[in-house]
Amino acid sequence: MDGNQPWAGLRRHLAEHYERSVFATAGADEERYVIHLHGGRRLLGRIRRAGRYDFVFASDTGEEEIVRKIEVLFLYHAHVAEEVARRLRRDAKVAARGLGPIERVRQRRHVKNKTLFPFMQSRTVLRFTTLAGDVLQGLVTAIHRYELSLALKGGAPVTLMRHAIFDVRDKKGVCWLKEAVERRGVVAPQLARGGR
Repeated sequence: MDGNQPWAGLRRHLAEHYERSVFATAGADEERYVIHLHGGRRLLGRIRRAGRYDFVFASDTGEEEIVRKIEVLFLYHAHVAEEVARRLRRDAKVAARGLGPIERVRQRRHVKNKTLFPFMQSRTVLRFTTLAGDVLQGLVTAIHRYELSLALKGGAPVTLMRHAIFDVRDKKGVCWLKEAVERRGVVAPQLARGGR
């Protein structure tokens, strides 16, 4: 990684991944997903069709419902559910806040692509906390417009919705949310190669 431009290759990565969405591919792949929603609700089944702001979900019993994407915290393939459950943690203080979806984009807690990319390139573990207090710790494997692809310890793939992020920290406890980064005047972390 070039120390002068820690996000070298970011444009290439975004050109390939930025517009991709798990909801677009899930409707075609017939895979079963576990979807974590605000309010502690969990869905198990298939994503049938996806619109811009919602999707049609079909449970294993065949019942269909329309789910607003903003209600989704994160999701993963059903076949890795046990592995994800072992890795999933809870931040009781954040959960106790009872935060729901943040409808207004400007009020959300953003993480810049230029901040995430060096962590992804150096394969540095990050700790993401959702608005509901779920804690996902792992590697960023792809950056998308509305989602982040993560690999938890052991390799279990999880898709985290960007609108569901409450906090993101490195192993030293440094916050990498946009507002914290801008306060520090540091756009991206300075990482050594392979820094974990």
